[in-house]
Amino acid sequence: MYLKISNRGTFNRKFLELIGLTSKRDKMHDLSVIGFKGSGAKLAAVAALRLGLKVAIASSDHLGRYLLTYDVEEVDIGNGQMAKQIFFNYDPCGMRDGQEYALRYPSQMTIDAFADWDEAIGDDDKAAFKVLREFVCNASDSGDYSFELVEKPECAEAGMTAVYLLYTDKIQAVFARPERYFKFVYVKKPVEPLFTAPAVGSIYPRSDSLRTRLFVLGVLVDCTSYSWRSSIFDYSLFKKTLISEERVVKSYHEYTAELGRLFSELTDSALAARILLGVEQRSGMIEESALGAVSKVPAESRRAWLEAAHAVFGQKIAVASGNQQTDSDADQVYGYHIVARGNFSLAHFLRNIGVPDAKLIVPAVIEDDEYRLIRFDDLDEASRERFNLAFSLFARHFPGSVRLPIVLYEPLSERLRACAGFAGSGTECFEEIWIAAPSPTELPSTESLLSTLVHEARHCLTRAGDYERAFVNKADEEIVRIIFREAGLDGSSPGRPAPVDDAPAAKPNLADTVRVRRRNLH
Repeated sequence: MYLKISNRGTFNRKFLELIGLTSKRDKMHDLSVIGFKGSGAKLAAVAALRLGLKVAIASSDHLGRYLLTYDVEEVDIGNGQMAKQIFFNYDPCGMRDGQEYALRYPSQMTIDAFADWDEAIGDDDKAAFKVLREFVCNASDSGDYSFELVEKPECAEAGMTAVYLLYTDKIQAVFARPERYFKFVYVKKPVEPLFTAPAVGSIYPRSDSLRTRLFVLGVLVDCTSYSWRSSIFDYSLFKKTLISEERVVKSYHEYTAELGRLFSELTDSALAARILLGVEQRSGMIEESALGAVSKVPAESRRAWLEAAHAVFGQKIAVASGNQQTDSDADQVYGYHIVARGNFSLAHFLRNIGVPDAKLIVPAVIEDDEYRLIRFDDLDEASRERFNLAFSLFARHFPGSVRLPIVLYEPLSERLRACAGFAGSGTECFEEIWIAAPSPTELPSTESLLSTLVHEARHCLTRAGDYERAFVNKADEEIVRIIFREAGLDGSSPGRPAPVDDAPAAKPNLADTVRVRRRNLH
């Protein structure tokens, strides 16, 4: 049995013989035409012979109708060296003296020419695909084409062209799952794209759960099982120059850059959400590279991508800044979900569509209008006693930190109210311990004071931020409980605590409020 691929229109036989000769050279930018290189049918015929696929081509031209088949003859090229030369067999060849005649003559090709054309694409296992691809694409370019099974090759009907391929299991295997090879060939119903951007490309459902399959103008051009080239969807781009002479992806960089153009035109928020989720989970590495290549996103697409980002990550999101302290503060203090940690392509894209950076959420310097300084002498007596107790315990267990300047303040901004203190700001970052007070005359409990002293002193000593705030806070709480247990005290009460008999004589280095205010103004 032969697979017969038919299309309307006739074909000059010289286009089957002369490599580089094509009738489609001027259709380079016509997206309805796949071929343009002028080599496909010639190279496919040689590969078909190596694969044992008998091939015949029937059409008509100015010489009359023809039926072309190929055979191989071993010829002596001199000095005893032999070559397996391919011969053209035209039967009929045309008309002579009113009669059809046959003709056989040598081509300029040997059976060993174009070695890659009988190999599968990438990790696919269908070696016959490249041969089938060329003849299917030529028929498709003609517009009206069809497939059927016939017993043998024969001359084409008037005004038609037909290609015959021996219908082996290699060819049948491609037609078993045609959507993995062609997006315009189907068995039962067409494969519809999920989204198409005119003049750029289309997104299709993934056709292979084990491999990434990439397409150009609906034809397979790459197949890989590498995890670092994983994909969420199948993609078919329209840019013909993305493929090499062999009709495979020429450059992944160029392909993903063009895929980025497709993403910048995407207006389907549901598809965008699936892409973002896959990239976040690192299961869409092709998509990740493409997002990293996006430069501009039109307003309509930006709205769709933002809607998708909020659906996937939450309504209050920020892009990781790369600074662990800043990201932690944006998360813990301001309640932003930090996304794209360590994923530079995703971070680039999210910033591009308007997701704020964490460093814009958390200013680097505490502003003067965010706090009010408190004098120690203005505190009520119980607060002063709680502070003295907390500091004496701090001095006993952390004597190396007792000379760190301590600033008491009342928080006035939302972000400062959310924390018990911080380790300095601006040029004094990691140089001071700032302790928040609930009012200008009252300090928190002794336990809270000691926790803040211990926590912020650790920042100053290590000059490191809260990489994992919950973990560090837990460590601080445990340390404080140990200290109180050792002293036999209950530090959770806001009342007047009992004195510590053996507290060191060290005095707290309370910062002068006038000096601090003057320094911050400059």
